[in-house]
Amino acid sequence: MFTNAVCLLNKRFELQLRLNQLQSKPDIIGVVEVKPKNYKELPQLPEYNLEDYDVHCSNTDSTQGRGIIFYTAPWLKASCYNLHPNDSNVLESLWITVSLRDKDRLLIGCMYRSPNSSVANDEQLNKQIKLLYTSTEASHILLMGDFNYSNIDWELGRCSTTPSERLFMKTVNDSFLHQHVNSPTRARQNLCVQLFLTSYL
Repeated sequence: MFTNAVCLLNKRFELQLRLNQLQSKPDIIGVVEVKPKNYKELPQLPEYNLEDYDVHCSNTDSTQGRGIIFYTAPWLKASCYNLHPNDSNVLESLWITVSLRDKDRLLIGCMYRSPNSSVANDEQLNKQIKLLYTSTEASHILLMGDFNYSNIDWELGRCSTTPSERLFMKTVNDSFLHQHVNSPTRARQNLCVQLFLTSYL
């Protein structure tokens, strides 16, 4: 499950209520834009807790970025993974790993790319995706996030707009990642900007 919260503190109780109503809860929840845009004091990590979930976070305790959180079911025994420490001041992303059968390992990422993303940020985003493809750390990859590339037609597999969007789509294709979301994720604007990418179909 993935969502852009804009401000999670305002929606955490609603999220908890909805989860409590489900017969089968999601094992993994990715949330971006966790922190409010304007605040006098940074929220403390316990303020983001959800019942029956472990919490993994990035940028929630700093003034950098908007913050990302993964909620994971305890049985997964997920652990944080530092994909590329030098990118932490540029690209907003969070990575965790989950052990699978035998020696298989699932690497799960969550990214947030602002609509006003800089060229440097876009470069680091593509760099991280390329690192996934060449990494020997995981046998399977799942990447979710709000990428704010509004002019890519994933259903038809084409893009003829900005160089940044063309490069992102090329990076995804060259890394043999499959994009699973084809319907609009922002209904009012008819945009597909929140994506799920996996290394297998």
